[in-house]
Amino acid sequence: MIEAIKNIAPKHPDVSYVFIGKGTLKDRNAPHTYFFDSIPHSDLLDVMRQAEIVVVPSIVPEAYNRVALEAMDAGKPVIAARSGSLPEQVKDKITGLLFSPGRTDELARALDALLSSPSQAHDMGKAGKDHISTIHSNEKILTLLTSLYSKATAPYSELRPSQ
Repeated sequence: MIEAIKNIAPKHPDVSYVFIGKGTLKDRNAPHTYFFDSIPHSDLLDVMRQAEIVVVPSIVPEAYNRVALEAMDAGKPVIAARSGSLPEQVKDKITGLLFSPGRTDELARALDALLSSPSQAHDMGKAGKDHISTIHSNEKILTLLTSLYSKATAPYSELRPSQ
């Protein structure tokens, strides 16, 4: 991540990069970078709302990446590693951009592309917000939960396949 920032910083000298979390970055020497090991979740959401782009560089596969979903809900384009559930959550070139884990050159190109095209970044952020509103709406979740509870409380005879 730091190497990608070093590569694009000369082209985007007014951009600041904020890192939040207890990642494994050894090199913390890049221009305009700020590091926070831990902040309250409500503050994290505020920082996310102020960001132009949210990067999720996870190399450890996760079944469900909440950061990417919260960023899309905040209307931000997401640049994410092709790892775990991220390629399913972030629609490449629609709600954000994907890069191969560990490929700082791909990450640098993705950052440069969105920083160089604020209208593209805005469109991806809006598409992400729309996607989250559709997939994770209260109505959709309520319908799913109601269905699951109905199945869980149904008498055994209703669940058994008919013969």
